[in-house]
Amino acid sequence: MRKTLLLLALTLGGCAGSSPDSHYFTLAPVPPQTAPSPGRPALHLTSFRLPLLYDRPQMVFRTGAQSVDIDETDRWAEPLDRMAGRILAEDLAQRRPQSSGDEVTVQIGVDDFIADRSGTAQFRGNWKMGGAAGTFDWTVSAGAGPDQAAAALSTLLGRLADDLSAR
Repeated sequence: MRKTLLLLALTLGGCAGSSPDSHYFTLAPVPPQTAPSPGRPALHLTSFRLPLLYDRPQMVFRTGAQSVDIDETDRWAEPLDRMAGRILAEDLAQRRPQSSGDEVTVQIGVDDFIADRSGTAQFRGNWKMGGAAGTFDWTVSAGAGPDQAAAALSTLLGRLADDLSAR
């Protein structure tokens, strides 16, 4: 009986020590490409929707036209839909600061918000702003690591903020 308990304890101890450490990543606001637009209505983000494929704790990397890698060790530090929406709202506020009581509502529907292992990140979807609507589809080169993927996705959020604030 003691040998069985000892063997069980050693087995469980070995399993607990062999799991790889998780790494956590965040998105960050990106400075505007041009000076902020004073006197124009502020942009208020009311909706940012990500596909459920991307809205998970694990980072998702595109591996092919119909395949992805869901990385169990590289994770987002907070839910991606909330983090990306919060960062986009910060990016918009940098570009169109609240200077009067006027504001225009912005809604974003995302189709793709992903990087691949070769270092390319894509951001594709649609926007509604006031009475106008449109689409966006951008890619940027990034390094091949998860930290470079997070930086590239932050850059793409900044690009959307630049585009919307120019309208």
